[in-house]
Amino acid sequence: MTTPRYVTVGIDIGTLNTKVTLGPTHDHELVRNAHGGHVTPTAVTFAGKSRARLLGEDATEVARADGNTVGMLERLLVDSLDGEIVDGDINKDDLAEFLRFDWRKGEGTVYIPSMDEEFTSTALLAMFLGRIKRNVLSTVERLDGGRNDSDMSTSADLQFVFAVPPSYSESTRNALVDAAYAASISNSTVIDSTSCIATVYERKFGDS
Repeated sequence: MTTPRYVTVGIDIGTLNTKVTLGPTHDHELVRNAHGGHVTPTAVTFAGKSRARLLGEDATEVARADGNTVGMLERLLVDSLDGEIVDGDINKDDLAEFLRFDWRKGEGTVYIPSMDEEFTSTALLAMFLGRIKRNVLSTVERLDGGRNDSDMSTSADLQFVFAVPPSYSESTRNALVDAAYAASISNSTVIDSTSCIATVYERKFGDS
C-alpha cells in the first residue's frame, strides 16, 4: 500500500484571467489550459440550449462577446455578496457600458439570452472551476509521465488553495468554497494573498 501524494494547487482568479500553479511536488509548474496557454480567461460562453457551454480558454473573448458570454466571474461573486464591484476607483456603474452581459445585481444573477435562464454568480464560477480542475489533472498527468488513471492524482489527492484579497468577506470566501465543491473540488482552502506572498518569501529567503 502506497502513501498518497498530495499535490497543492494554487489558484489566483483574476478579473480577466486566471493563473494556476502546482506546488513543490511538481516544481511549481504553471498549469496549462487545453490550448497550451498558462493563463485562462475567467469567462463562460453559453452557445445555446442544445450546445455545450464554452469554458475558460474556449469562451468567446469578452471584449468581442455578446450577452451570452459572462466574464469577471470572481468580481461578480464579490459584488453579489459584498455589495460592490470595485477595482481601484472604478465601480460597476462606470463599467456598465462595457459589460454586455445582463448582470442583475439585486438578484445576484446573470440573465443569458441564448438559454432564457438566470444563473447565480456562484453557479457560473463553479462551471469555470470545473474547467480549471480538468486542466490541473491534465497537467499533472503530463508531468507524471502519462500514468494511467489509477495512478494519476485524483480530486482527493489535490489540495486547492485560492488566494484572495484580505478585504474579501467571510460570506464571499464561503461562496468560493461552495463553488469549488460544486465543481467536485472537495479539498479547498481560501487564504489572504498577502499571507501567501509572505509565506513564499519566507520559505525562499528565510535562511539567507
